Amino acid sequence: MLAVLLRKRIQRGQRFVAYAEWHMLHTATKDLIKTALAPASRFWGWYQLREEIALTPVGRGCLADLDAAITSPAVPDASDVNAALDRVIALTERTCPNALDGLADAITAYRTYLELA
Repeated sequence: MLAVLLRKRIQRGQRFVAYAEWHMLHTATKDLIKTALAPASRFWGWYQLREEIALTPVGRGCLADLDAAITSPAVPDASDVNAALDRVIALTERTCPNALDGLADAITAYRTYLELA
């Protein structure tokens, strides 16, 4: 949903709103990783992320993807949003593959929508 909103903000030139939603997408990505790999975490937000997640090769890969996300431009363009969506889908496949069961048609529909929009 955030990817759809971000694309609209970019098309409309709403840079400040795009900035805010871009941060929300990065936070949602962090939350996905933390929920999947450290569900019993006692820490809130971004605290102790490396200490809790980087214990396994999967966790280190997820943190590398998250690092790529947060070092991207502060205000995204459409290609940044597409890359972020690809990254989130890949992270989901890596950390909780069953979560995508049944969503293949929805993901394909969204990608088709982007090509037609």
